[in-house]
Amino acid sequence: MVELKGLLICIPLYTAGLLFLGASLSAGVFIFHIAVVPLIFKYCKAFRRNLVFANFVQWPLHMNYEEPSASGIEGARNLSIEYQSKVNQCKIRIGIWHILPRSSYERLKHSYDKYDKDDMDRVLGDELAQSKTPVILYCHGNSNSRAAVHRIMLYKFFQEMDFHTITFDYRGYGDSTNIQPSEAGVVEDALVVYDWLHSTLSHNKNVFVWGHSLGTAISSHLVGNLQELSVRLLDRPSPLPMPKGLILEAPFNNLADEVAKHPLSKLVTWLPYYESTFVAPFRANDEQTFKSDEHLAKVKSLPVLILHAKDDIIVPFIVGLRLYRSILQSRTPEDASVTLHAYDKSQNLGHKWICTASDLSDVIGTILLTGASLTASVLVVQVAVLPLVFKYSKSVQRKMVFSNCINYPRNLDYENPSSCNVVGGRNFNIQFQSTVDTCPIKLGVWHIVPCSMFREVFVIRDYLTVDDRLHQELKRTQNTIVLYCHGNSNHRASPHRLQMYKVFQELNFHVITFDYRGYGDSTRVRPTERGVVEDALEVYAWLMESLNEINRPPVIIWGHSLGTAVAANLTANLSDMCASQGRAQLPRPNALVLEAPFNNLMDEIESHPFSKLVSWLPYYRDTFVKPFTVSSEYAFTTDQYLSSVPHIPILMLHSKGDKIVPYNLAVKLHEKVAESRTKSGAPLVFHSFERGLGLGHNNLCEAPDLKDVVSKFLAEVKKRDGAY
Repeated sequence: MVELKGLLICIPLYTAGLLFLGASLSAGVFIFHIAVVPLIFKYCKAFRRNLVFANFVQWPLHMNYEEPSASGIEGARNLSIEYQSKVNQCKIRIGIWHILPRSSYERLKHSYDKYDKDDMDRVLGDELAQSKTPVILYCHGNSNSRAAVHRIMLYKFFQEMDFHTITFDYRGYGDSTNIQPSEAGVVEDALVVYDWLHSTLSHNKNVFVWGHSLGTAISSHLVGNLQELSVRLLDRPSPLPMPKGLILEAPFNNLADEVAKHPLSKLVTWLPYYESTFVAPFRANDEQTFKSDEHLAKVKSLPVLILHAKDDIIVPFIVGLRLYRSILQSRTPEDASVTLHAYDKSQNLGHKWICTASDLSDVIGTILLTGASLTASVLVVQVAVLPLVFKYSKSVQRKMVFSNCINYPRNLDYENPSSCNVVGGRNFNIQFQSTVDTCPIKLGVWHIVPCSMFREVFVIRDYLTVDDRLHQELKRTQNTIVLYCHGNSNHRASPHRLQMYKVFQELNFHVITFDYRGYGDSTRVRPTERGVVEDALEVYAWLMESLNEINRPPVIIWGHSLGTAVAANLTANLSDMCASQGRAQLPRPNALVLEAPFNNLMDEIESHPFSKLVSWLPYYRDTFVKPFTVSSEYAFTTDQYLSSVPHIPILMLHSKGDKIVPYNLAVKLHEKVAESRTKSGAPLVFHSFERGLGLGHNNLCEAPDLKDVVSKFLAEVKKRDGAY
């Protein structure tokens, strides 16, 4: 149908050409149409760039950007930002206008007669910094500048709505640095202005981003990648905060679809090579793709309002509708709202004149109210509901500690460890009657062999005996065996745990890893500290019973995060637990390795990054910390556990960049344990990893010196007591 429309347009045009221009000239135009234009479009990046940005179109000419009043704007100031662009590797100057809300202008307009321009600029700057009214960051479309007539009409609308307006020109536009724009470049400009705006605002974080036409793609790219851009381009230690909302006026879903739906495309859609010459370059070209649909799928917590006129022929309504549907599809009912407000053709608003719509103030008020209501609701939850739930709901407290409700990846085949990318592993179960929960418990366990045994174990004829062969290897091995106690959330097949198993294999260790009750494929009962430690005891007992009693190989218990507290509890109370269960005494492990440990649960809760959201509340300690000191279900006082076993060698591993279990908690633990070892002589090693290595809570397995650190520690243990 599209091709037919194109032909219906072109046939009358060339018929008229034959009549009025002659055959030769018409033939020349025809050849240019079907051959030259497609070749230029496909192979000339500069031509495509000029079509996209159209920054060569500058109207009105000879603008006085220093004086916004010359463009009919009251209560505005001109300013600029200069910075070193990482995209173009050069200095960039961005021209900006700041326009006051109507109420501020009416209050300050008499000051214009009292102060000179510089003083007045400072007054307006202070007004912005201290204001509590909404702030609009406006990203304009292609062509012209921030002084275009339809844009000035929109600024006046913002002013009457009592908003502060920040509008600017990208590189290559207006009075900003005149270099060729690119998608990365104009997004960098928007990011720098957004950063400046947030650094200017002292208390008011009521910032909304408004984009028009191409500016919708720029603003979508900005907010959709704000976290990554903040770090990569601004070198910020933490990302900029998200705006309260995003308003997209006449948007498109991606540049390729916009080109395909542009009215001028009808002149060439009938060509058999139309897609490959006119559309494909915008899908493959990294310089500008403007994929708003992909960018906005990343920010599900951001309210989005789409405004589009059905008679828009520059950016047809269909591509705005596609964007709306794409965002909607990426969100759940719990995510932020996405609203499409369409204007009927009869209103004649077209591409540029939604600013004149009679209901625009009501429509905009809706998203502002949504932002305010959502903020108020979050505040109520933060200061009232959350403290009450946290203090009185044991279920919530338990889920915070164990997080066993989080299971990723899902739908795993635990029976087949190789399906989880584990080479040399077998799955089995340990079943027992729990004295803690007085019910049967089944634990899912993996045994993973060292790399050195791959060939010996798996080059066999009868694959049905693999499990038996692996168990026999475990019984007669002299290799070190690691009993791994994982942290909270997920299960033994979590990706970072799989990576650590590979490190163990490369160290030629056997690995025994398991899921506590409530995790993975183990029995689904609620975990408690006593319960998960009982699980660890059962696996440890099975391991000791499986080994050669006369010539037992070295066994170390390795815990990560919450698993460090489980390992410490098990080791410290091993004798008492064996006695209470009426089982024979089990030998203690040869050593403990604690990866990302904390000293006690109360300090970990208080130091957790999420606590910063509520630590300012006057009743913070009573509602968020105290419940963990009086709970009978968990205490995880690792410092007390380890102080009672001064003869057990311990290696502590911690990254200074760990944000989940902060480094200072490991320091406290080390200091406390060290006090108990003054006469013991048992090795206590604390190895820290610097921030610059990119190591956090879950990826110490990537540390280049990890294997050397562990090997050195075990060699020290062997030298001390001959166990190795």
